[in-house]
Amino acid sequence: MDKKKILVTDDEQNIVELLSVVLRAEGYEVATASNGLEALKKIQSVKPDLVILDVNMPQLDGWNVLSTIRATESTRHLPVLMCTNKDLVSDVERAEALGATGYIPKPFEIERVLMKLRNVFGQKPA
Repeated sequence: MDKKKILVTDDEQNIVELLSVVLRAEGYEVATASNGLEALKKIQSVKPDLVILDVNMPQLDGWNVLSTIRATESTRHLPVLMCTNKDLVSDVERAEALGATGYIPKPFEIERVLMKLRNVFGQKPA
C-alpha cells in the first residue's frame, strides 16, 4: 500500500510537530505549512491525500483555504479536516457548509484524530 500523504497546516508550531511525529509513526508521509498561503502552494506541489487545516491562521485563514480547495477543479474532492480551538456549533456548521470532510476540536485527542484519518482512508484500526 502506498503511504498516504497528509498536509498539516497550523500556525502553532508545537501542534505541527506533535501531529507530524504521530502521523509519521503511524506510517503516513507528512508535509507541513504554517499559514494558508503556504498551504495552498504545498497542496499544488505535494499533492496530499488529505489536509488537516487550522481555522485561525495569519495571511489566509482556514475558511478561505477550504473555499479555494473546493473551488479548484484539481482539489475539489481532496479530504479536509478542519481543526480549531473553538468547539462552536456555528464553526461545525460552517465547516460542513464549506465542504469539510470532518472537524477536529482543539485540544484534540490523538486517537480521535487517527480514527478520523482511518475513516477517511477506509483503513482498519491498527
